[in-house]
Amino acid sequence: MTYLFKLCFLCLILIVTFSNCNNNQKKKIGNLTVSEQDSFESVEDTWYLTTSKNKEKNVELFVRETGVGDTIVVIHGGFGAEHSYLLNLFNRMERDFHIVYYDQRGSLRSPASDTLITAMSHIEDLEKLRKELNINKLNLFGHSMGTWIASAYLDKYPKNVKQMTLLGLVWPRLRENMTDEEKALDDKASDEWATFMNRDDIQQQIKLEGLDKDSLNSREATYKWRIRFAGVNMYDVSNWRQLKGGQVFYNQKAGTAAGTTMPEEYDWIETYKNNPQVPITVINGTHDFVDFGGRLHSKWLQSLSNVSYHLIEKAGHNTWLDHPEKIKNSVKNSFKDNSKK
Repeated sequence: MTYLFKLCFLCLILIVTFSNCNNNQKKKIGNLTVSEQDSFESVEDTWYLTTSKNKEKNVELFVRETGVGDTIVVIHGGFGAEHSYLLNLFNRMERDFHIVYYDQRGSLRSPASDTLITAMSHIEDLEKLRKELNINKLNLFGHSMGTWIASAYLDKYPKNVKQMTLLGLVWPRLRENMTDEEKALDDKASDEWATFMNRDDIQQQIKLEGLDKDSLNSREATYKWRIRFAGVNMYDVSNWRQLKGGQVFYNQKAGTAAGTTMPEEYDWIETYKNNPQVPITVINGTHDFVDFGGRLHSKWLQSLSNVSYHLIEKAGHNTWLDHPEKIKNSVKNSFKDNSKK
């Protein structure tokens, strides 16, 4: 009896184990297969995208994939920055979306000669990434200059874009194409930004951290720089430790190479208007240096039927650092809501 009991008990364990294995559905992250029990946040696939068969012109782009579901391609800012400063924004979205990050040519993990970097090469790289991922229409997320790349991509490849979410929208219309009224709004925003940059909060935070002295060690000098960096990109500088990027994570030469080759004529507002089939969500802060107060972007965007414009109070260029959960949910919902349209 004891032997039969042990045998039955062992069979029961095996049945439960195999049942759990069958119920533990497998999913793909890039070329990796993971189970529901795995931590999606900790599983990722990284690889390099070959951009040219010509060895002298080829740039290998670093690509990072994580999560399952509809694909979102994340376009970081710069030009010349890299993708890691955006990881916290998408943290915990991996169970809802397959997220693809990449470093643009010339950025940290995608080194390139300055001679191989132009603004439009970023557009063609994004198209090569789309083809490699075998996706017909892209869900695009862009921040800062990443919004410019996303907009330029929509302008050139409108049939390849499903939807876009843009944070910290930059210069969708050139100043020379503005009306006198728009130029006046732009001038007013610039004046208000200059005043904001002289706010007491920045110096008070430096003093609070004990950094208001002539002699600083390396750590202290870094912290003082970071607080000033936060003053540019955030409303609340007391959260300066949350700000990532800059210094070694930024390649000035790559930024200059792309910036100096931007087209002399473009108007992304017209591009948005001419592509009503593409839902676009724009999320800006009231204290963003690009359009301080949000008056210009409001004037341009609120009349467009396919654009949902959100102006976040007391937020800077990196809105999610001032309002982490609010912006995270807004980004997440923008892709979920637009996917139903």
